[in-house]
Amino acid sequence: RTLGEYDFLFRDASTVVCHWEAAVKFYLQAEPLAEQRAFIGPGTRDRLDLKLNRVFQHQLLLGSTQAGQLALPTGIQVDKAQAFIKGYLFNHASGLRPAPVSGVSATHLTGWWVRHQCEKLPQASADSRWIILPRLRWLAPARLPGSADVMNDEALASRLDEHFQLHGEALLLVELALTTAGEWQEVTRGFVVCSTWPTLGNIQNSSASR
Repeated sequence: RTLGEYDFLFRDASTVVCHWEAAVKFYLQAEPLAEQRAFIGPGTRDRLDLKLNRVFQHQLLLGSTQAGQLALPTGIQVDKAQAFIKGYLFNHASGLRPAPVSGVSATHLTGWWVRHQCEKLPQASADSRWIILPRLRWLAPARLPGSADVMNDEALASRLDEHFQLHGEALLLVELALTTAGEWQEVTRGFVVCSTWPTLGNIQNSSASR
Protein backbone atom coordinates (compact mmCIF):
# COMPACT_ATOMS: atom_id res chain seq x y z
CA ARG A 1 0.00 0.00 0.00
CA THR A 2 1.31 3.44 -0.96
CA LEU A 3 1.33 5.75 2.08
CA GLY A 4 2.38 8.85 0.17
CA GLU A 5 5.03 10.34 -2.07
CA TYR A 6 7.19 13.44 -2.16
CA ASP A 7 6.43 15.76 -5.07
CA PHE A 8 9.70 17.70 -4.74
CA LEU A 9 12.58 17.18 -2.32
CA PHE A 10 15.63 19.45 -2.59
CA ARG A 11 18.22 21.54 -0.77
CA ASP A 12 17.93 25.31 -1.13
CA ALA A 13 20.85 27.75 -1.31
CA SER A 14 21.23 27.67 2.47
CA THR A 15 21.31 23.81 2.43
CA VAL A 16 17.87 23.56 4.06
CA VAL A 17 16.10 20.37 2.95
CA CYS A 18 12.73 21.41 1.51
CA HIS A 19 9.69 19.28 0.73
CA TRP A 20 7.24 20.84 -1.73
CA GLU A 21 3.80 19.54 -2.56
CA ALA A 22 2.65 20.96 -5.90
CA ALA A 23 -0.81 21.02 -7.45
CA VAL A 24 -2.65 22.80 -10.25
CA LYS A 25 -6.40 22.93 -9.63
CA PHE A 26 -9.50 24.49 -11.19
CA TYR A 27 -12.60 25.02 -9.05
CA LEU A 28 -16.05 26.48 -9.74
CA GLN A 29 -18.00 28.37 -7.12
CA ALA A 30 -21.13 26.22 -6.82
CA GLU A 31 -22.65 28.25 -3.95
CA PRO A 32 -22.52 32.01 -3.19
CA LEU A 33 -20.49 31.44 -0.03
CA ALA A 34 -17.13 32.88 1.02
CA GLU A 35 -15.99 29.42 2.06
CA GLN A 36 -13.58 26.90 0.60
CA ARG A 37 -16.26 24.21 0.50
CA ALA A 38 -18.27 26.25 -2.03
CA PHE A 39 -15.68 25.56 -4.76
CA ILE A 40 -15.83 22.22 -6.54
CA GLY A 41 -14.09 20.76 -9.56
CA PRO A 42 -15.81 20.87 -12.96
CA GLY A 43 -16.20 17.10 -12.82
CA THR A 44 -17.70 17.33 -9.28
CA ARG A 45 -15.14 14.83 -7.95
CA ASP A 46 -13.03 17.32 -6.01
CA ARG A 47 -13.53 20.24 -3.64
CA LEU A 48 -11.20 23.03 -2.54
CA ASP A 49 -11.49 22.52 1.22
CA LEU A 50 -10.94 18.77 0.93
CA LYS A 51 -7.93 19.22 -1.31
CA LEU A 52 -6.29 21.76 1.01
CA ASN A 53 -6.98 19.57 4.03
CA ARG A 54 -5.37 16.63 2.22
CA VAL A 55 -2.28 18.69 1.37
CA PHE A 56 -1.74 20.27 4.80
CA GLN A 57 -2.91 17.44 7.06
CA HIS A 58 -1.42 14.50 5.17
CA GLN A 59 0.91 15.18 2.26
CA LEU A 60 3.06 17.87 3.89
CA LEU A 61 3.43 15.75 7.04
CA LEU A 62 5.00 12.84 5.17
CA GLY A 63 8.55 13.82 6.16
CA SER A 64 7.67 13.63 9.85
CA THR A 65 6.28 10.09 9.65
CA GLN A 66 8.33 6.96 10.19
CA ALA A 67 7.55 5.66 6.71
CA GLY A 68 8.42 9.01 5.15
CA GLN A 69 11.73 9.21 6.99
CA LEU A 70 12.68 5.65 6.04
CA ALA A 71 12.19 6.54 2.38
CA LEU A 72 14.85 9.27 2.59
CA PRO A 73 18.60 8.70 2.14
CA THR A 74 20.50 8.12 5.39
CA GLY A 75 21.20 11.34 7.24
CA ILE A 76 18.58 13.38 5.36
CA GLN A 77 15.54 14.83 7.08
CA VAL A 78 13.00 17.38 5.93
CA ASP A 79 13.59 20.82 7.46
CA LYS A 80 10.76 22.70 5.78
CA ALA A 81 7.53 21.56 4.08
CA GLN A 82 5.52 23.91 1.86
CA ALA A 83 2.57 23.75 -0.52
CA PHE A 84 2.85 25.21 -4.02
CA ILE A 85 -0.72 25.36 -5.35
CA LYS A 86 -1.73 27.16 -8.54
CA GLY A 87 -4.82 27.30 -10.72
CA TYR A 88 -8.06 29.24 -11.18
CA LEU A 89 -11.25 29.88 -9.24
CA PHE A 90 -14.30 30.40 -11.45
CA ASN A 91 -17.24 32.50 -10.25
CA HIS A 92 -20.72 32.29 -11.72
CA ALA A 93 -21.20 34.63 -14.68
CA SER A 94 -23.92 36.51 -12.79
CA GLY A 95 -21.02 38.51 -11.38
CA LEU A 96 -21.90 37.87 -7.75
CA ARG A 97 -18.75 37.29 -5.74
CA PRO A 98 -18.38 36.55 -2.04
CA ALA A 99 -15.90 38.11 0.31
CA PRO A 100 -12.29 36.83 0.08
CA VAL A 101 -12.02 33.13 0.84
CA SER A 102 -9.78 32.13 3.75
CA GLY A 103 -6.54 30.52 2.65
CA VAL A 104 -6.81 31.82 -0.93
CA SER A 105 -4.60 34.59 -2.31
CA ALA A 106 -6.39 37.86 -3.04
CA THR A 107 -4.61 37.90 -6.42
CA HIS A 108 -5.63 34.40 -7.52
CA LEU A 109 -6.51 33.83 -11.18
CA THR A 110 -10.23 33.99 -11.92
CA GLY A 111 -12.77 33.14 -14.58
CA TRP A 112 -16.52 32.61 -15.00
CA TRP A 113 -18.84 29.66 -15.48
CA VAL A 114 -22.32 29.11 -16.95
CA ARG A 115 -24.72 26.22 -17.50
CA HIS A 116 -25.30 25.29 -21.12
CA GLN A 117 -28.52 26.78 -22.53
CA CYS A 118 -29.43 28.17 -19.10
CA GLU A 119 -27.30 31.30 -18.95
CA LYS A 120 -25.76 33.59 -21.54
CA LEU A 121 -22.03 33.57 -22.07
CA PRO A 122 -20.37 36.71 -20.72
CA GLN A 123 -18.68 38.52 -23.58
CA ALA A 124 -16.27 41.46 -23.48
CA SER A 125 -16.89 42.44 -27.12
CA ALA A 126 -19.27 41.62 -29.95
CA ASP A 127 -16.19 41.04 -32.13
CA SER A 128 -14.73 38.39 -29.86
CA ARG A 129 -13.84 34.92 -31.08
CA TRP A 130 -13.68 31.68 -29.12
CA ILE A 131 -11.68 28.49 -28.70
CA ILE A 132 -12.16 25.41 -26.54
CA LEU A 133 -8.97 24.77 -24.58
CA PRO A 134 -7.73 21.17 -24.28
CA ARG A 135 -6.86 20.17 -20.73
CA LEU A 136 -3.08 20.32 -21.20
CA ARG A 137 -3.38 24.02 -22.12
CA TRP A 138 -5.59 25.07 -19.22
CA LEU A 139 -2.92 26.82 -17.15
CA ALA A 140 -1.26 29.33 -19.51
CA PRO A 141 -3.07 32.34 -21.03
CA ALA A 142 -4.07 31.59 -24.63
CA ARG A 143 -2.28 33.32 -27.50
CA LEU A 144 -2.72 32.26 -31.12
CA PRO A 145 -1.64 33.47 -34.57
CA GLY A 146 -4.17 35.47 -36.54
CA SER A 147 -4.58 32.52 -38.92
CA ALA A 148 -5.72 30.18 -36.13
CA ASP A 149 -9.03 28.34 -36.44
CA VAL A 150 -11.24 30.28 -34.03
CA MET A 151 -15.04 30.33 -33.66
CA ASN A 152 -17.57 33.14 -33.83
CA ASP A 153 -20.65 33.12 -31.60
CA GLU A 154 -22.74 31.05 -34.01
CA ALA A 155 -20.07 28.41 -34.55
CA LEU A 156 -19.45 28.16 -30.82
CA ALA A 157 -23.15 27.72 -30.05
CA SER A 158 -23.36 24.89 -32.57
CA ARG A 159 -20.25 23.22 -31.16
CA LEU A 160 -21.59 23.42 -27.59
CA ASP A 161 -24.97 21.98 -28.60
CA GLU A 162 -23.26 19.09 -30.36
CA HIS A 163 -21.00 18.39 -27.39
CA PHE A 164 -23.66 18.43 -24.68
CA GLN A 165 -26.04 16.25 -26.68
CA LEU A 166 -23.45 13.48 -26.35
CA HIS A 167 -21.35 14.32 -23.30
CA GLY A 168 -21.71 15.78 -19.81
CA GLU A 169 -18.08 16.84 -19.50
CA ALA A 170 -17.46 20.54 -18.83
CA LEU A 171 -15.60 22.58 -21.48
CA LEU A 172 -13.17 25.41 -20.83
CA LEU A 173 -13.72 28.30 -23.25
CA VAL A 174 -11.43 31.22 -23.94
CA GLU A 175 -12.71 34.51 -25.34
CA LEU A 176 -10.20 36.05 -27.74
CA ALA A 177 -9.56 39.54 -29.09
CA LEU A 178 -7.42 40.45 -32.10
CA THR A 179 -4.40 42.55 -31.12
CA THR A 180 -2.84 45.34 -33.19
CA ALA A 181 -0.09 42.85 -34.02
CA GLY A 182 -2.66 40.59 -35.66
CA GLU A 183 -2.65 37.87 -33.00
CA TRP A 184 -5.51 36.40 -31.01
CA GLN A 185 -5.07 37.05 -27.29
CA GLU A 186 -7.08 35.78 -24.32
CA VAL A 187 -9.56 38.26 -22.84
CA THR A 188 -11.60 36.06 -20.51
CA ARG A 189 -12.05 32.36 -19.84
CA GLY A 190 -14.75 30.23 -18.32
CA PHE A 191 -16.33 26.82 -18.06
CA VAL A 192 -19.55 25.77 -19.73
CA VAL A 193 -21.11 22.92 -17.78
CA CYS A 194 -24.17 20.78 -18.47
CA SER A 195 -27.59 22.18 -17.59
CA THR A 196 -27.92 19.93 -14.52
CA TRP A 197 -24.49 20.74 -13.02
CA PRO A 198 -23.48 20.12 -10.28
CA THR A 199 -24.55 16.50 -10.21
CA LEU A 200 -22.40 15.72 -7.21
CA GLY A 201 -20.47 12.48 -7.14
CA ASN A 202 -18.58 11.04 -4.22
CA ILE A 203 -16.45 14.15 -3.72
CA GLN A 204 -15.05 13.33 -0.31
CA ASN A 205 -13.77 9.85 -1.15
CA SER A 206 -12.38 10.94 -4.51
CA SER A 207 -10.59 13.98 -3.09
CA ALA A 208 -9.07 11.98 -0.28
CA SER A 209 -7.23 9.81 -2.78
CA ARG A 210 -5.67 12.66 -4.75
